[in-house]
Amino acid sequence: MIFYKVHCYFAILLHYTIHSKRNLMNWYVIYTKPRAEKKTADLLERRGIETYCPVQRQLRQWSDRKKWVEMVVIPSYVFVRCEENQRHRVINEPGVLNFVYWLGKPALVRDEELKRLQDFLQEYNNHEISYEELKPGTKIRVEGGPMDSKTGVVVKVSKTKARIEFHGMGMAFIATIKRSQVKKEKESAENQ
Repeated sequence: MIFYKVHCYFAILLHYTIHSKRNLMNWYVIYTKPRAEKKTADLLERRGIETYCPVQRQLRQWSDRKKWVEMVVIPSYVFVRCEENQRHRVINEPGVLNFVYWLGKPALVRDEELKRLQDFLQEYNNHEISYEELKPGTKIRVEGGPMDSKTGVVVKVSKTKARIEFHGMGMAFIATIKRSQVKKEKESAENQ
């Protein structure tokens, strides 16, 4: 009987420890030295800290050749996944300037937002993606693709495509999407 109680207590404690540690692992955003994003992410990975540095392949032209290179999508920013008590390890690494703060606290990024960014970059790998400040415009909803059902703001419209701002993580990502996938927020709500 005592063995059973101890075993149950240990199982409950182990379950609590595993799940509480999982919940303590959060994605944070760090600010890096200019043009040091990939090197900083690599260094942190070698130190056992999970990172994500969004990159995009672009064809670059030099005077004597063209070459595909991986360009950082969000200059001077890297996402790191760690526990609250590991933040001091991250901030003390070369290349890390500081954590990004939101309302006086380190900015947290939800797993879903990071997954959405990864899906977005995978789907639009060969399209121009830029990081810009938010600007007012018409609210829309995307129908189809990795940004399906996501709302955004129209920046520019051409005959076949629209440039859309997607809000998240305190910033905006702009992508060119087929115009047929873009519906005004009112229209898409009425059609459902």
